[in-house]
Amino acid sequence: MHWGTFWPAGLRLIAKANHHRLFTTPGERFAEVMESSPTEAVVVAPGTTVSR
Repeated sequence: MHWGTFWPAGLRLIAKANHHRLFTTPGERFAEVMESSPTEAVVVAPGTTVSR
């Protein structure tokens, strides 16, 4: 999912903490929450593919 479309250019500099929370760490935070679930969450870097 590409959230950058909803984040106005330049706002990263003004709201650094929100940018980090919304765009940098959501995958890791989601995977952490999913650890207690039987469903596996895989966090990949942008441009990376996963084949199963």
